Order: sequence, then structure tokens, then C-alpha cells
Amino acid sequence: MAEFSKKIQQLDAVAANISKAERLLDSIDEFYPDEPAYIDESEFDNLVSDFFEICGSLPSIDGWRPQFEFVRPNEFMQAHFDARDIMEHQILVNIY
Repeated sequence: MAEFSKKIQQLDAVAANISKAERLLDSIDEFYPDEPAYIDESEFDNLVSDFFEICGSLPSIDGWRPQFEFVRPNEFMQAHFDARDIMEHQILVNIY
């Protein structure tokens, strides 16, 4: 019975970490505005670091772990500016 309780506690910890990761993703998403703007990326860096730390603590599923990659907000905005400069509407559609 103790082993079962330990497994339940582990599942609860995993569920809590997944919830934290989802909240961090929501916060990270806010760094990608609809309109071009310069973004101070220091808080973004902290959020991404926390996100990767939490994801690294999650157990793998049959040896699989999700892979994440974030485009830096200012790189995202620069791509937006570049697309507007050359009036590449398809690029703008792909960015968003």
C-alpha cells in the first residue's frame, strides 16, 4: 500500500508541474504582441528558464520527452519588421 501511495504522490507532483508549465507558457505567450514593439527580454528569459527546469523534472513517457524551442520576442518582431519592409504578406501570415 505504501508503494501505491508513493506513486499517487508522484502523479500529483507531475500534475502540479504540468499546471505550472502551462501557466508559464501562457506568460511566455504574452511576450509576442500583435503589434511591433521592442520587448525587454529579461523576464522572458526567466520564464523560459523556469519552464525548461520544470519540463526537465517531468518523467519521460516510454523514453520520449517533449522538445521545445522558443523564438526570442525581439527576433520575432524583427521578422515582422522585415516582412513589412518588403511587403511580403505571406511572410506576415506565416509569422502570425
